[in-house]
Amino acid sequence: MSKNDAPQNLCRAPRVRCLFPVLAIALVAAIPALHAQDFKKQVIYQVVTDRFYDGDTTNDNPAESPGLFDSTHTQWQAYWGGDLAGVQQQLSYIKGMGATAIWISPPVNNENLNAASTGISAPYHGYWNRDFMQIEEHFGDNSNSFSALA
Repeated sequence: MSKNDAPQNLCRAPRVRCLFPVLAIALVAAIPALHAQDFKKQVIYQVVTDRFYDGDTTNDNPAESPGLFDSTHTQWQAYWGGDLAGVQQQLSYIKGMGATAIWISPPVNNENLNAASTGISAPYHGYWNRDFMQIEEHFGDNSNSFSALA
C-alpha cells in the first residue's frame, strides 16, 4: 500500500472510524451555533458612537487631531462629539427601549487626518483604524470601561 492509497483506505474503514470525524466536525460546527442562539433572544441596539450622545465635551476636539470636529452638526463627515461616556450615560435610555445588548461602532484609534480637499472628512465611523489597542481620542481613552456594567 502506498501513501496515495491512504485516503481511499480511510473511506473503506469500519463505519465507526468514518463516523467519528463526521461527528467531530458536526460538534465543532454546532458550538458557534449554540452561542448564536444566545443572541437570537436579545434585542440589540446598534450605536454609531460619534453620532449618539456627547457625554464628555473635553474630547470633542482633541490636540492629537484638531479640526476634525464640527459643533454645528452640519458637516456630515466630521466628528460630532458622541463618545463612550455618552453611551454609558444613556444606558438606562437604551434599556428603557427594551434593548438587552448594545453593539457600538469600532472604538479603536483612527487615523488623524482630514481626507477631504474641502470641508472635513474624518473617520467618525471608526473604520480607519491605526491602533487596535488604543481608544479613539474623540471617544474617550483607555480608562473608559464597560466591565463594571457586565
